[in-house]
Amino acid sequence: MIKLKNIEILKYKSFTTPQSINIEEDITVLVGMNESGKTSVLECLAKTNYFEDDEKFKFNETLDYPRKELKSISKSDSKPKAIICTYHISDELIGLIENRLGKGTWQGSNEITLTSSYGDSSTLISGVSINFELFLKHLNLSDIGDDVKTELKLALTEEKFDQILKKFPDETERLEPLRKYFFKSSTWMTFIERYAYSVLIKRHLPKFIYYDEYYQLPSRIILESFLDDDVDLSDDLKTAKALLDLSEINVNELINADDFEDFIAELEATEALISDTLFQYWSANQNLNIEFKIDKKTATVKRQVNTSYGSATTVDTNIVEHVLDIRVKTRKREFLYLFRIEVKDLIGFFHS
Repeated sequence: MIKLKNIEILKYKSFTTPQSINIEEDITVLVGMNESGKTSVLECLAKTNYFEDDEKFKFNETLDYPRKELKSISKSDSKPKAIICTYHISDELIGLIENRLGKGTWQGSNEITLTSSYGDSSTLISGVSINFELFLKHLNLSDIGDDVKTELKLALTEEKFDQILKKFPDETERLEPLRKYFFKSSTWMTFIERYAYSVLIKRHLPKFIYYDEYYQLPSRIILESFLDDDVDLSDDLKTAKALLDLSEINVNELINADDFEDFIAELEATEALISDTLFQYWSANQNLNIEFKIDKKTATVKRQVNTSYGSATTVDTNIVEHVLDIRVKTRKREFLYLFRIEVKDLIGFFHS
């Protein structure tokens, strides 16, 4: 429903002047000499909407802003802009928006732009435009007084909406259905445009995954590594976690299961998906054979026990680890960049 069409990097590491890149419909390949900025392009784009909450993929003014210009902005209150992303919105999504807000309410074009800045500044969104009068008509509120309309159009927050209800008590019952369109805070021009983006558009934006040689997929994964949510995962385990998420496997359920058949079926489906998509673009390596296997590692302990017949030796066998093996015939270094594919709304980047 939403596709990335263009990026314009403004200020990021080696990029000190704006650089515009058009994104192709299928695969976009960046070609350049060493240290020409290919890695910076992928990093910068990934930080605009990363697929998970990762501090490494948030804009950091100290680490990411061009070094030679860093001092000149250190005393400024405004946060510099990093990148502008232009997205194409499908007619289907516009139809869904108008179905929710009213026919003809979408006044924008098929493009929106998102400008990401350094620091805690919110992303600036342009191109979202909703016809307020048609929205009110959709809710059968066209006949409310002009003074009420004016107040509503200027209201941005739920608190301001409550003030309007107190000011016009006779309209409270009719206006109450509008409450769900307001947020506790907002910097938008109108509340309904904020709602259109935050509720109807944002969830369709592509999320980005970035992998380089530090995010190589390990050939053996100890599943117990993912049990503690408070532990920071290494980069290779983050890649492994993405594989499990793609397979829709619940690690806790797997570890406590007596039979792995259902989980193996999920992995085999993922195996087929990755193979088909990967080899569609990697035709030179058709001889690769991808295979995922789940197994358990046991430990055996001998101990002496006293019985009515005297001393005896017993053997205790316990499961100590659950292991996911990723076996690849003719394994190559290139295969370690496993997720260089688009899966649903996830777009993967890699650096080789």
